[in-house]
Amino acid sequence: PRLFRSNPGGRKFAGLALAFIIVVPMIFWLARSTNFVQSSPVLRRLTNYSLSEGTIQARFKIWGMSGQAFWDRAILGYGQENYYLVFQKYFHPGLYGEEPWFDRSHNIVFDWLINAGVLGLTAYFSVFALVFVALFRTIRSHAERAWEGFFIGAIFLTQLIQNFFVFDNLNTYLLFFALLAYTHFYSRMDTEDALPRSMRSGSLSSKSIKGLSFMSALFVAFLISGYYLHVKPIRQAKALIYTLQAYQAKVPMNALIASFEHTLSYQSIGTTEVREQIANIARDVFVSDRFNAEEKKQFTEFTIKELQKETAHRAKDVKHLLFLGAILGRSGDINTQYVRDGERILEEAVFLSPTKQPIYLELAQVRLMLGDTKGAVTALKTAWDLDRSYQEAGINLWTIAIVGKYPEIVEEVRSVIPLETVGGQHLFRMGAAYQQVGDFKNMLVIYDEYVRDDPTNAQVRATYAAIYFQLGRYDDAITQAREAARLDPAFASDAEMFIREIKKRR
Repeated sequence: PRLFRSNPGGRKFAGLALAFIIVVPMIFWLARSTNFVQSSPVLRRLTNYSLSEGTIQARFKIWGMSGQAFWDRAILGYGQENYYLVFQKYFHPGLYGEEPWFDRSHNIVFDWLINAGVLGLTAYFSVFALVFVALFRTIRSHAERAWEGFFIGAIFLTQLIQNFFVFDNLNTYLLFFALLAYTHFYSRMDTEDALPRSMRSGSLSSKSIKGLSFMSALFVAFLISGYYLHVKPIRQAKALIYTLQAYQAKVPMNALIASFEHTLSYQSIGTTEVREQIANIARDVFVSDRFNAEEKKQFTEFTIKELQKETAHRAKDVKHLLFLGAILGRSGDINTQYVRDGERILEEAVFLSPTKQPIYLELAQVRLMLGDTKGAVTALKTAWDLDRSYQEAGINLWTIAIVGKYPEIVEEVRSVIPLETVGGQHLFRMGAAYQQVGDFKNMLVIYDEYVRDDPTNAQVRATYAAIYFQLGRYDDAITQAREAARLDPAFASDAEMFIREIKKRR
Protein backbone atom coordinates (compact mmCIF):
# COMPACT_ATOMS: atom_id res chain seq x y z
CA PRO A 1 0.00 0.00 0.00
CA ARG A 2 1.03 3.54 -0.59
CA LEU A 3 2.57 5.28 2.41
CA PHE A 4 0.85 8.31 3.97
CA ARG A 5 -2.31 7.61 1.97
CA SER A 6 -4.53 8.90 4.81
CA ASN A 7 -2.50 12.09 5.21
CA PRO A 8 -1.03 13.41 1.94
CA GLY A 9 0.26 16.49 3.75
CA GLY A 10 2.52 14.27 5.79
CA ARG A 11 4.92 13.86 2.91
CA LYS A 12 5.25 17.64 2.58
CA PHE A 13 5.82 17.98 6.30
CA ALA A 14 8.49 15.24 6.20
CA GLY A 15 10.20 16.95 3.27
CA LEU A 16 10.28 20.30 5.10
CA ALA A 17 11.62 18.65 8.25
CA LEU A 18 14.37 16.92 6.26
CA ALA A 19 15.33 20.18 4.57
CA PHE A 20 15.43 21.92 7.95
CA ILE A 21 17.69 19.20 9.40
CA ILE A 22 20.11 19.57 6.48
CA VAL A 23 20.04 23.34 5.94
CA VAL A 24 20.36 24.58 9.54
CA PRO A 25 23.64 22.73 10.30
CA MET A 26 25.03 23.94 6.95
CA ILE A 27 24.22 27.55 7.87
CA PHE A 28 26.06 27.25 11.20
CA TRP A 29 28.98 25.50 9.51
CA LEU A 30 29.33 28.27 6.92
CA ALA A 31 29.06 30.89 9.68
CA ARG A 32 31.48 29.09 12.04
CA SER A 33 34.04 31.94 11.96
CA THR A 34 31.53 34.66 12.89
CA ASN A 35 31.43 36.25 16.34
CA PHE A 36 27.91 34.93 16.91
CA VAL A 37 29.01 31.30 16.59
CA GLN A 38 32.37 31.71 18.31
CA SER A 39 30.80 33.49 21.28
CA SER A 40 28.54 30.51 22.01
CA PRO A 41 30.30 27.55 23.70
CA VAL A 42 27.74 25.11 22.28
CA LEU A 43 27.90 26.37 18.69
CA ARG A 44 31.69 26.69 18.86
CA ARG A 45 32.03 23.07 19.95
CA LEU A 46 29.63 21.91 17.22
CA THR A 47 31.43 23.75 14.41
CA ASN A 48 35.11 23.83 15.46
CA TYR A 49 36.43 20.40 14.59
CA SER A 50 38.69 18.77 12.06
CA LEU A 51 40.37 15.43 11.51
CA SER A 52 43.62 16.89 12.85
CA GLU A 53 42.01 18.05 16.11
CA GLY A 54 43.49 16.50 19.27
CA THR A 55 40.53 14.52 20.58
CA ILE A 56 39.70 13.17 17.10
CA GLN A 57 43.29 12.05 16.60
CA ALA A 58 43.13 10.42 20.03
CA ARG A 59 40.05 8.47 18.91
CA PHE A 60 41.95 7.15 15.87
CA LYS A 61 44.85 6.03 18.06
CA ILE A 62 42.54 4.28 20.52
CA TRP A 63 40.76 2.49 17.67
CA GLY A 64 44.14 1.31 16.41
CA MET A 65 44.99 -0.04 19.87
CA SER A 66 41.68 -1.88 20.02
CA GLY A 67 42.21 -3.31 16.55
CA GLN A 68 45.57 -4.73 17.63
CA ALA A 69 44.13 -6.21 20.82
CA PHE A 70 41.15 -7.80 19.02
CA TRP A 71 43.33 -10.42 17.34
CA ASP A 72 44.47 -11.72 20.72
CA ARG A 73 40.92 -12.70 21.74
CA ALA A 74 38.85 -12.49 18.59
CA ILE A 75 36.01 -14.88 19.48
CA LEU A 76 34.97 -13.98 23.02
CA GLY A 77 36.95 -10.81 23.74
CA TYR A 78 38.30 -9.65 27.09
CA GLY A 79 35.04 -9.36 29.03
CA GLN A 80 33.06 -6.36 30.21
CA GLU A 81 34.96 -3.50 31.88
CA ASN A 82 38.35 -4.99 30.98
CA TYR A 83 39.46 -2.38 28.48
CA TYR A 84 42.26 -1.39 30.84
CA LEU A 85 44.08 -4.61 29.80
CA VAL A 86 44.06 -3.40 26.19
CA PHE A 87 44.97 0.16 27.14
CA GLN A 88 48.06 -0.81 29.09
CA LYS A 89 49.36 -3.49 26.73
CA TYR A 90 48.87 -1.60 23.45
CA PHE A 91 49.13 2.00 24.69
CA HIS A 92 49.95 4.39 21.85
CA PRO A 93 52.80 6.72 22.91
CA GLY A 94 51.19 9.55 20.94
CA LEU A 95 48.44 9.72 23.60
CA TYR A 96 50.80 11.28 26.14
CA GLY A 97 49.00 14.63 25.93
CA GLU A 98 45.50 13.20 26.39
CA GLU A 99 43.75 12.04 29.55
CA PRO A 100 45.95 9.39 31.18
CA TRP A 101 43.49 6.49 31.46
CA PHE A 102 40.82 5.43 28.94
CA ASP A 103 38.27 2.74 29.81
CA ARG A 104 36.51 2.51 26.43
CA SER A 105 37.38 2.41 22.73
CA HIS A 106 34.93 5.27 22.05
CA ASN A 107 33.57 3.23 19.13
CA ILE A 108 30.74 0.71 19.42
CA VAL A 109 32.35 -1.75 16.99
CA PHE A 110 35.65 -1.90 18.84
CA ASP A 111 33.94 -1.77 22.24
CA TRP A 112 32.00 -4.94 21.51
CA LEU A 113 34.95 -6.61 19.83
CA ILE A 114 36.96 -6.02 23.01
CA ASN A 115 34.11 -6.80 25.42
CA ALA A 116 32.73 -9.92 23.74
CA GLY A 117 34.61 -10.59 20.50
CA VAL A 118 33.03 -11.34 17.15
CA LEU A 119 30.16 -13.20 18.79
CA GLY A 120 29.27 -10.21 20.94
CA LEU A 121 29.47 -7.74 18.06
CA THR A 122 27.26 -10.00 15.93
CA ALA A 123 24.70 -10.23 18.75
CA TYR A 124 24.72 -6.44 19.16
CA PHE A 125 24.10 -5.71 15.48
CA SER A 126 21.47 -8.46 15.31
CA VAL A 127 19.36 -6.37 17.72
CA PHE A 128 19.32 -3.50 15.22
CA ALA A 129 18.70 -5.87 12.34
CA LEU A 130 15.64 -7.36 14.07
CA VAL A 131 14.37 -3.87 14.93
CA PHE A 132 14.56 -2.68 11.32
CA VAL A 133 12.93 -5.87 10.04
CA ALA A 134 10.08 -5.49 12.52
CA LEU A 135 9.62 -1.82 11.61
CA PHE A 136 9.64 -2.58 7.88
CA ARG A 137 6.95 -5.23 8.22
CA THR A 138 4.79 -3.02 10.39
CA ILE A 139 5.09 -0.05 8.05
CA ARG A 140 4.03 -2.21 5.09
CA SER A 141 0.97 -3.58 6.89
CA HIS A 142 -0.10 -0.35 8.65
CA ALA A 143 0.69 2.41 6.18
CA GLU A 144 -1.51 4.91 8.02
CA ARG A 145 1.04 4.88 10.91
CA ALA A 146 4.17 4.69 8.77
CA TRP A 147 5.44 8.03 10.05
CA GLU A 148 5.75 6.54 13.52
CA GLY A 149 7.82 3.62 12.23
CA PHE A 150 10.12 5.94 10.30
CA PHE A 151 10.56 8.09 13.38
CA ILE A 152 11.49 5.09 15.55
CA GLY A 153 13.88 3.85 12.88
CA ALA A 154 15.55 7.26 12.69
CA ILE A 155 16.14 7.22 16.45
CA PHE A 156 17.76 3.78 16.28
CA LEU A 157 19.89 4.84 13.32
CA THR A 158 21.00 7.99 15.15
CA GLN A 159 21.88 5.92 18.21
CA LEU A 160 23.95 3.55 16.07
CA ILE A 161 25.81 6.34 14.19
CA GLN A 162 26.68 8.36 17.30
CA ASN A 163 28.02 5.22 18.98
CA PHE A 164 30.78 5.07 16.38
CA PHE A 165 32.36 7.98 18.29
CA VAL A 166 31.13 7.65 21.88
CA PHE A 167 29.86 4.83 24.07
CA ASP A 168 26.70 3.84 25.93
CA ASN A 169 26.23 4.37 29.65
CA LEU A 170 23.47 3.67 32.15
CA ASN A 171 21.36 6.65 31.06
CA THR A 172 21.51 5.85 27.35
CA TYR A 173 20.90 2.15 28.00
CA LEU A 174 17.69 2.92 29.89
CA LEU A 175 16.39 4.92 26.93
CA PHE A 176 17.64 2.30 24.46
CA PHE A 177 15.85 -0.60 26.19
CA ALA A 178 12.71 1.47 26.68
CA LEU A 179 12.69 2.20 22.94
CA LEU A 180 13.17 -1.50 22.19
CA ALA A 181 10.11 -2.26 24.33
CA TYR A 182 8.06 0.38 22.53
CA THR A 183 9.22 -0.95 19.17
CA HIS A 184 7.95 -4.39 20.14
CA PHE A 185 4.60 -2.86 21.04
CA TYR A 186 4.48 -0.87 17.79
CA SER A 187 5.36 -3.89 15.67
CA ARG A 188 2.29 -5.72 17.02
CA MET A 189 -0.35 -3.19 16.11
CA ASP A 190 -3.24 -5.58 16.71
CA THR A 191 -3.69 -5.46 20.49
CA GLU A 192 -5.60 -8.73 20.54
CA ASP A 193 -2.68 -10.53 18.88
CA ALA A 194 -0.25 -8.91 21.27
CA LEU A 195 -2.00 -10.36 24.34
CA PRO A 196 -1.77 -14.00 25.43
CA ARG A 197 -4.99 -15.94 24.79
CA SER A 198 -5.50 -16.59 28.53
CA MET A 199 -5.39 -12.85 29.27
CA ARG A 200 -7.88 -12.09 26.46
CA SER A 201 -10.37 -14.59 27.82
CA GLY A 202 -9.99 -13.30 31.35
CA SER A 203 -8.86 -16.67 32.75
CA LEU A 204 -5.41 -17.85 33.75
CA SER A 205 -4.13 -21.26 32.65
CA SER A 206 -1.82 -23.35 34.80
CA LYS A 207 1.01 -22.42 32.42
CA SER A 208 0.32 -18.72 33.03
CA ILE A 209 0.26 -19.29 36.77
CA LYS A 210 3.65 -21.00 36.59
CA GLY A 211 4.94 -18.07 34.57
CA LEU A 212 3.70 -15.59 37.14
CA SER A 213 5.24 -17.64 39.93
CA PHE A 214 8.56 -17.66 38.14
CA MET A 215 8.40 -13.90 37.63
CA SER A 216 7.58 -13.42 41.31
CA ALA A 217 10.62 -15.49 42.28
CA LEU A 218 12.77 -13.40 39.95
CA PHE A 219 11.42 -10.24 41.54
CA VAL A 220 12.32 -11.48 45.03
CA ALA A 221 15.82 -12.43 43.80
CA PHE A 222 16.14 -8.96 42.29
CA LEU A 223 15.25 -7.33 45.61
CA ILE A 224 17.84 -9.42 47.46
CA SER A 225 20.60 -8.91 44.90
CA GLY A 226 19.68 -5.26 44.62
CA TYR A 227 21.07 -4.65 48.09
CA TYR A 228 24.52 -5.85 46.99
CA LEU A 229 24.40 -4.42 43.46
CA HIS A 230 22.79 -1.07 44.23
CA VAL A 231 22.27 -0.21 47.89
CA LYS A 232 25.79 -1.01 49.11
CA PRO A 233 27.52 0.87 46.23
CA ILE A 234 25.25 3.88 46.79
CA ARG A 235 26.01 3.92 50.52
CA GLN A 236 29.72 3.53 49.82
CA ALA A 237 29.62 6.41 47.32
CA LYS A 238 27.88 8.64 49.89
CA ALA A 239 30.46 7.66 52.51
CA LEU A 240 33.29 8.51 50.10
CA ILE A 241 31.81 11.94 49.37
CA TYR A 242 31.50 12.56 53.12
CA THR A 243 35.14 11.51 53.65
CA LEU A 244 36.44 13.79 50.90
CA GLN A 245 34.44 16.66 52.35
CA ALA A 246 35.89 15.86 55.79
CA TYR A 247 39.39 16.06 54.34
CA GLN A 248 38.62 19.46 52.85
CA ALA A 249 37.25 20.50 56.25
CA LYS A 250 40.66 19.62 57.79
CA VAL A 251 39.58 16.92 60.20
CA PRO A 252 42.35 15.29 62.31
CA MET A 253 44.35 12.50 60.69
CA ASN A 254 42.89 9.75 62.91
CA ALA A 255 39.36 10.82 61.98
CA LEU A 256 40.27 10.92 58.28
CA ILE A 257 41.69 7.39 58.29
CA ALA A 258 38.72 6.11 60.32
CA SER A 259 36.34 7.62 57.77
CA PHE A 260 38.18 5.95 54.89
CA GLU A 261 38.15 2.62 56.75
CA HIS A 262 34.39 2.94 57.23
CA THR A 263 33.98 3.67 53.51
CA LEU A 264 36.07 0.63 52.58
CA SER A 265 34.08 -1.62 54.93
CA TYR A 266 31.18 -1.71 52.45
CA GLN A 267 33.32 -3.86 50.11
CA SER A 268 31.28 -3.05 47.03
CA ILE A 269 32.11 -2.27 43.41
CA GLY A 270 33.25 1.20 44.49
CA THR A 271 36.17 -0.04 46.62
CA THR A 272 38.68 0.51 43.81
CA GLU A 273 37.56 4.13 43.45
CA VAL A 274 37.94 4.64 47.20
CA ARG A 275 41.54 3.39 47.09
CA GLU A 276 42.32 5.63 44.13
CA GLN A 277 41.04 8.62 46.12
CA ILE A 278 43.22 7.56 49.04
CA ALA A 279 46.24 7.55 46.70
CA ASN A 280 45.34 11.03 45.40
CA ILE A 281 45.12 12.42 48.93
CA ALA A 282 48.38 10.70 49.89
CA ARG A 283 50.23 12.71 47.25
CA ASP A 284 48.71 15.84 48.77
CA VAL A 285 49.63 14.81 52.30
CA PHE A 286 53.30 14.40 51.28
CA VAL A 287 53.72 18.12 50.60
CA SER A 288 51.18 19.51 53.06
CA ASP A 289 52.18 21.64 56.06
CA ARG A 290 48.93 20.66 57.73
CA PHE A 291 50.24 17.33 59.06
CA ASN A 292 53.30 16.51 61.14
CA ALA A 293 55.82 13.80 60.27
CA GLU A 294 54.08 11.13 62.36
CA GLU A 295 50.70 11.83 60.75
CA LYS A 296 52.22 11.71 57.28
CA LYS A 297 53.80 8.37 58.12
CA GLN A 298 50.48 7.08 59.43
CA PHE A 299 48.56 7.99 56.28
CA THR A 300 51.34 6.81 53.95
CA GLU A 301 51.42 3.36 55.53
CA PHE A 302 47.62 3.19 55.40
CA THR A 303 47.72 4.09 51.68
CA ILE A 304 50.43 1.54 50.92
CA LYS A 305 48.46 -1.20 52.67
CA GLU A 306 45.29 -0.46 50.67
CA LEU A 307 47.08 -0.16 47.32
CA GLN A 308 48.85 -3.45 47.96
CA LYS A 309 45.41 -5.05 48.27
CA GLU A 310 44.36 -3.43 45.00
CA THR A 311 47.47 -4.69 43.17
CA ALA A 312 47.13 -8.23 44.50
CA HIS A 313 44.70 -9.16 41.71
CA ARG A 314 45.91 -11.46 38.98
CA ALA A 315 44.93 -9.10 36.15
CA LYS A 316 46.71 -6.04 37.50
CA ASP A 317 45.98 -2.49 36.47
CA VAL A 318 49.19 -0.52 35.85
CA LYS A 319 47.42 2.59 37.09
CA HIS A 320 47.40 1.15 40.60
CA LEU A 321 50.96 -0.14 40.22
CA LEU A 322 52.01 3.38 39.24
CA PHE A 323 50.24 4.89 42.25
CA LEU A 324 51.80 2.36 44.61
CA GLY A 325 55.29 2.62 43.10
CA ALA A 326 55.25 6.42 43.25
CA ILE A 327 54.17 6.50 46.90
CA LEU A 328 56.70 3.84 47.92
CA GLY A 329 59.43 5.72 46.07
CA ARG A 330 58.72 8.90 48.03
CA SER A 331 58.60 7.15 51.42
CA GLY A 332 62.29 6.43 51.95
CA ASP A 333 62.35 8.58 55.10
CA ILE A 334 59.77 6.21 56.63
CA ASN A 335 61.44 2.98 55.54
CA THR A 336 64.46 2.82 53.22
CA GLN A 337 63.21 -0.49 51.83
CA TYR A 338 60.13 1.27 50.47
CA VAL A 339 62.21 2.92 47.73
CA ARG A 340 63.54 -0.45 46.53
CA ASP A 341 60.01 -1.84 46.63
CA GLY A 342 58.82 1.15 44.60
CA GLU A 343 61.43 0.48 41.94
CA ARG A 344 60.35 -3.16 41.74
CA ILE A 345 56.66 -2.23 41.45
CA LEU A 346 57.35 0.31 38.70
CA GLU A 347 59.49 -2.18 36.78
CA GLU A 348 56.51 -4.56 36.90
CA ALA A 349 54.31 -1.77 35.55
CA VAL A 350 56.78 -1.20 32.70
CA PHE A 351 56.61 -4.91 31.87
CA LEU A 352 52.80 -4.74 31.65
CA SER A 353 52.70 -1.42 29.79
CA PRO A 354 56.03 -0.93 27.99
CA THR A 355 54.90 2.12 25.98
CA LYS A 356 53.30 4.19 28.78
CA GLN A 357 55.76 7.07 29.29
CA PRO A 358 54.64 8.33 32.76
CA ILE A 359 55.75 5.02 34.28
CA TYR A 360 59.29 5.61 33.02
CA LEU A 361 59.27 9.17 34.38
CA GLU A 362 58.30 7.91 37.83
CA LEU A 363 60.82 5.07 37.62
CA ALA A 364 63.57 7.58 36.81
CA GLN A 365 62.60 9.62 39.88
CA VAL A 366 62.84 6.54 42.13
CA ARG A 367 66.19 5.52 40.65
CA LEU A 368 67.56 8.99 41.34
CA MET A 369 66.54 8.56 44.97
CA LEU A 370 68.53 5.32 44.96
CA GLY A 371 71.54 7.14 43.51
CA ASP A 372 71.25 5.29 40.19
CA THR A 373 71.72 8.17 37.74
CA LYS A 374 72.53 5.84 34.86
CA GLY A 375 69.34 3.88 35.44
CA ALA A 376 67.34 7.12 35.57
CA VAL A 377 68.84 8.29 32.28
CA THR A 378 68.05 4.92 30.69
CA ALA A 379 64.40 5.12 31.80
CA LEU A 380 64.01 8.69 30.56
CA LYS A 381 65.71 7.93 27.25
CA THR A 382 63.30 5.03 26.69
CA ALA A 383 60.31 7.27 27.43
CA TRP A 384 61.51 10.01 25.10
CA ASP A 385 62.38 7.63 22.27
CA LEU A 386 58.81 6.28 22.31
CA ASP A 387 57.62 9.64 20.97
CA ARG A 388 60.11 12.48 20.66
CA SER A 389 57.37 15.07 20.44
CA TYR A 390 56.76 14.43 24.16
CA GLN A 391 58.68 17.46 25.37
CA GLU A 392 58.22 16.74 29.09
CA ALA A 393 60.16 13.48 28.77
CA GLY A 394 62.85 15.12 26.61
CA ILE A 395 63.42 18.00 29.04
CA ASN A 396 63.60 15.61 32.01
CA LEU A 397 66.16 13.55 30.10
CA TRP A 398 68.10 16.71 29.22
CA THR A 399 68.20 17.79 32.87
CA ILE A 400 69.26 14.42 34.32
CA ALA A 401 71.82 13.92 31.55
CA ILE A 402 73.43 17.21 32.59
CA VAL A 403 73.77 16.03 36.19
CA GLY A 404 74.89 12.57 35.14
CA LYS A 405 77.42 14.05 32.70
CA TYR A 406 76.13 12.45 29.51
CA PRO A 407 77.07 15.20 27.01
CA GLU A 408 76.14 13.12 23.95
CA ILE A 409 72.57 12.72 25.23
CA VAL A 410 72.39 16.41 26.12
CA GLU A 411 73.36 17.35 22.57
CA GLU A 412 70.93 14.83 21.10
CA VAL A 413 68.01 16.28 23.04
CA ARG A 414 69.13 19.87 22.41
CA SER A 415 69.13 19.19 18.66
CA VAL A 416 65.47 18.12 18.81
CA ILE A 417 63.95 20.50 21.38
CA PRO A 418 64.47 24.21 20.61
CA LEU A 419 65.35 26.09 23.77
CA GLU A 420 62.85 28.84 23.00
CA THR A 421 60.00 26.32 23.35
CA VAL A 422 60.99 25.42 26.92
CA GLY A 423 58.95 27.03 29.70
CA GLY A 424 60.19 28.89 32.77
CA GLN A 425 60.09 26.13 35.38
CA HIS A 426 61.89 23.74 33.06
CA LEU A 427 64.51 26.40 32.38
CA PHE A 428 65.00 26.86 36.11
CA ARG A 429 65.58 23.12 36.59
CA MET A 430 67.99 22.94 33.67
CA GLY A 431 69.88 25.98 34.94
CA ALA A 432 70.11 24.40 38.40
CA ALA A 433 71.49 21.22 36.85
CA TYR A 434 74.24 23.14 35.03
CA GLN A 435 74.99 25.01 38.26
CA GLN A 436 75.28 21.71 40.12
CA VAL A 437 78.04 20.52 37.78
CA GLY A 438 79.70 23.96 37.65
CA ASP A 439 79.00 24.54 33.94
CA PHE A 440 78.26 28.28 34.09
CA LYS A 441 78.81 28.76 30.37
CA ASN A 442 75.85 26.56 29.46
CA MET A 443 73.93 27.89 32.45
CA LEU A 444 74.23 31.33 30.87
CA VAL A 445 72.72 30.02 27.62
CA ILE A 446 69.74 28.72 29.62
CA TYR A 447 69.31 32.00 31.48
CA ASP A 448 69.58 34.04 28.28
CA GLU A 449 66.37 32.30 27.26
CA TYR A 450 64.93 32.45 30.79
CA VAL A 451 65.25 36.24 30.88
CA ARG A 452 63.58 36.52 27.46
CA ASP A 453 60.81 34.23 28.69
CA ASP A 454 60.27 36.12 31.99
CA PRO A 455 61.90 39.57 31.73
CA THR A 456 60.22 41.06 34.84
CA ASN A 457 61.25 38.35 37.28
CA ALA A 458 63.71 39.92 39.74
CA GLN A 459 64.95 36.56 41.05
CA VAL A 460 65.80 35.44 37.53
CA ARG A 461 67.74 38.68 36.99
CA ALA A 462 69.62 38.17 40.27
CA THR A 463 70.66 34.67 39.26
CA TYR A 464 71.57 36.01 35.82
CA ALA A 465 73.88 38.53 37.53
CA ALA A 466 75.51 35.74 39.59
CA ILE A 467 76.23 33.75 36.43
CA TYR A 468 77.92 36.71 34.79
CA PHE A 469 79.96 37.16 37.97
CA GLN A 470 81.13 33.53 37.85
CA LEU A 471 82.18 34.00 34.23
CA GLY A 472 84.09 37.20 35.05
CA ARG A 473 81.75 39.44 33.06
CA TYR A 474 81.51 42.05 35.81
CA ASP A 475 79.88 44.89 33.86
CA ASP A 476 77.04 42.61 32.78
CA ALA A 477 76.75 41.32 36.36
CA ILE A 478 76.37 44.88 37.70
CA THR A 479 73.77 45.72 35.03
CA GLN A 480 71.64 42.69 35.90
CA ALA A 481 71.98 43.25 39.66
CA ARG A 482 70.70 46.82 39.27
CA GLU A 483 67.86 45.58 37.07
CA ALA A 484 66.86 43.06 39.75
CA ALA A 485 66.80 45.89 42.35
CA ARG A 486 64.71 48.06 40.01
CA LEU A 487 62.18 45.27 39.44
CA ASP A 488 61.93 44.44 43.14
CA PRO A 489 63.24 46.93 45.76
CA ALA A 490 63.64 44.02 48.18
CA PHE A 491 66.75 43.09 46.21
CA ALA A 492 68.26 46.59 46.57
CA SER A 493 70.50 45.98 49.61
CA ASP A 494 71.74 42.62 48.30
CA ALA A 495 72.41 44.19 44.91
CA GLU A 496 74.52 46.95 46.49
CA MET A 497 76.56 44.42 48.48
CA PHE A 498 77.00 42.35 45.31
CA ILE A 499 78.21 45.39 43.35
CA ARG A 500 80.65 46.35 46.12
CA GLU A 501 82.09 42.83 46.03
CA ILE A 502 82.63 43.11 42.28
CA LYS A 503 84.41 46.42 42.67
CA LYS A 504 86.70 44.91 45.33
CA ARG A 505 87.65 42.13 42.94
CA ARG A 506 88.51 44.66 40.31
